[in-house]
Amino acid sequence: MIKYLKFSGIAYLFLAAFSVYTAISRWETERDNAYIFLGFSVVLVFLFFFKRKFIKRYEERAKNEQHKK
Repeated sequence: MIKYLKFSGIAYLFLAAFSVYTAISRWETERDNAYIFLGFSVVLVFLFFFKRKFIKRYEERAKNEQHKK
């Protein structure tokens, strides 16, 4: 399960980079859509850091439970 969680974090970064690229490419023609894509990228970066913190907590909890046994 941890491998899936780590992969999804990397996917968030990839999608954020793609959103920034799309926003830059549409900046001159469709500025409203560019703002939406920039907003998506900010949210995706936030989700990446949130998920990373969640994974660390999960791993620490698993280690503590393993030491108690």
